[in-house]
Amino acid sequence: MSLLLVSEQDEEGAVAWVWHWRPGFRVARPLNDPSEVTQDLDQAEFFGASREDTVAWIERQFASEIH
Repeated sequence: MSLLLVSEQDEEGAVAWVWHWRPGFRVARPLNDPSEVTQDLDQAEFFGASREDTVAWIERQFASEIH
């Protein structure tokens, strides 16, 4: 595994925030820069929410930086 994305959910089950972890990290880190993960999404593992919900959150959260 080269990337783990961990989604925090709100009370309604929607993704509220995403953390990322890679080998060598002591703990997961909050996702503040989409460039830290966008190239590895195809190989990533997802926890807390589906791949689709997590990627959709990243796209919404960082729309101006991705496109």
